[in-house]
Amino acid sequence: MILYEKVYVNLKNKIICGILPAGSQLPSRAKLCEEFNTSEKTVRRSLELLAQEGLIATQKRKRPIIIYQSMQKTSQLALKQADAIAAVDALRTGVLLCYPLIDQGLKLCQDADWAYLKTIIVSMETVSKERFWQLSNQFWRYLIARNGNELMLRVVDSLGFSELESLHSDAAIRETYRRQLTLFLKTVKNGGDPASVKFDDMSAIYGLDNDAEVPPYQVKPDSIFCVGCADLEQKVRKSEERYSSICVDILGRIAIGQYPKGSRLPSHKELQSIYGVSIDTTLKAIKELQVLGALKAAPHSGIEVMMDLDELKQPPIKPELIAGNIRLLLDSLELLALSVEGVAASVVSAVLPDDCLKLQRELETAWHDPFDHRFIAGILLQFIIDHIQYETLKTIYVMIRKNFIVGRRLPGFISKEKSQPEYQIYKLCMKASAALEKGERDQFAVQTAHLFQLIHLQIIRECSQLNYLEAAMNYYDAAKLWQ
Repeated sequence: MILYEKVYVNLKNKIICGILPAGSQLPSRAKLCEEFNTSEKTVRRSLELLAQEGLIATQKRKRPIIIYQSMQKTSQLALKQADAIAAVDALRTGVLLCYPLIDQGLKLCQDADWAYLKTIIVSMETVSKERFWQLSNQFWRYLIARNGNELMLRVVDSLGFSELESLHSDAAIRETYRRQLTLFLKTVKNGGDPASVKFDDMSAIYGLDNDAEVPPYQVKPDSIFCVGCADLEQKVRKSEERYSSICVDILGRIAIGQYPKGSRLPSHKELQSIYGVSIDTTLKAIKELQVLGALKAAPHSGIEVMMDLDELKQPPIKPELIAGNIRLLLDSLELLALSVEGVAASVVSAVLPDDCLKLQRELETAWHDPFDHRFIAGILLQFIIDHIQYETLKTIYVMIRKNFIVGRRLPGFISKEKSQPEYQIYKLCMKASAALEKGERDQFAVQTAHLFQLIHLQIIRECSQLNYLEAAMNYYDAAKLWQ
């Protein structure tokens, strides 16, 4: 991750989680430089990003002030009416994604976490209506942050739930909700089942209990509730991931023989079209691969491949070069493993009998291919994506699959020999497919979740064996996401 992005993400999370509350001042630039061991130029760029997002206000010769609380107060001229279809799509996506992430976050909480969550609930007793629901958002977001997975936070934040403003919530409704939240916290802290605590339906306070074609709340013009998910992946992905994912994808294509040693890659113009990026991004990616020795580029001579699979393995790729991609792969798999059971169950109704037969044929064909057997789980994941009904959720899962496939192409992961874990993955894919064909919705969902949980653990083991894991886990400080 680029250093200024690390500082930006760290400060943003502290602001949204309420660790740096509205109205307070950020530390001085000198202290931020000392805290993050970086230059003033890096800190200044991070503060510019926070200001652009409306999280802080800056003035000359004064420390920046947190203004996140007042984001809801944006001038009405800067707001637009939410779109009914986009809003419902995003909200249903949020249900399928956030519930399992919150549940896992609860399992990771320790004494300091319970104390912080209790402080949020106590604070809700005496604040304004607007601040009350902001604190509620902070409570649930903290539990997602507790997973220590930056991609999860980026995805959830991109859904825009914090932008929604409650419309009809009197003191009695808020107090009832606060008591239920208190009971919820007490129950889970003592080891009880979170699902045993029932919350009242809150649809009415967001205007979602009527038949109006347009939701009655207003949001920022670029909100997902306005424009849908067209730019969602662009919002979630960081600039570094765009060029580094190209590096990994090209290495993978070299490793599987798509780009043999001595052949030439597509031109920069063609690479821009293939990956949907700018010339600066492809230039940076090719330069990284030249440093590795995998490519040779010269004016008017094209981009020549200088290595094959064996040469890519010896000497091994430096872990630091691909740490970001490995961490993105692991984060994507964790997000997938936690959420896929509910998503898989939700798509069953859209699956036809012929779809099941087609899936089984594709799985069998891939298993007998010398390279495609490594990506067989991606076929099942693509099948699920093809049957997802919510465009926002589909966009997120397409991004997860892309991260999964690109990450699995790293040379250290690729082999022409079929391993025992790969055979187990194939059998689980076929078992899930068979359950689907029989109409066993719950079994299909459970088997699919088990499959991706197994893959997540397997890749962690492989990363450890390849000496990638330490660099990947040090790529960012997970504890900074919630502490």
